[in-house]
Amino acid sequence: MPISKIEAAGRGTGAVIQVVRTSLASAGFSSTSYVSILSQAITPISNTSKILVLFNATGYIQGGASVYRTFRVRVVRDGTVIKVNEQGIVGSNNGWEYTANFTSITYDSPATTAAVTYNIQANTDGTAAAMLSGTNNIELILMEIAA
Repeated sequence: MPISKIEAAGRGTGAVIQVVRTSLASAGFSSTSYVSILSQAITPISNTSKILVLFNATGYIQGGASVYRTFRVRVVRDGTVIKVNEQGIVGSNNGWEYTANFTSITYDSPATTAAVTYNIQANTDGTAAAMLSGTNNIELILMEIAA
């Protein structure tokens, strides 16, 4: 359900039409294949609207002394990858290593008035356990912008 939906009539280019949000406390995984973490649908009111996709989470990966690990997070719209963020670290111990803050700001043009679903997916480069979490949860926010 939209946080807000604003009547678009009379609004100029760049006006926010609607905002939807979802969140999750944390998500753990261990896979070289991408795993779905969080998803949210939005139904644009115009096929010329743009969607501003905002995502924020902190990534952790299980380390190992002097072991290099890669952690990837991507934004997918209805099966189409629209952005990939990759971080790598060299572990200093055998515990959980802070990888990076994954912040994604993506401006997308779905060109439809049908519902579109944005999905946050993540993977690692091997069998290392990984986790996404956030100080205030993992968040995915979608904003429809008048074009």
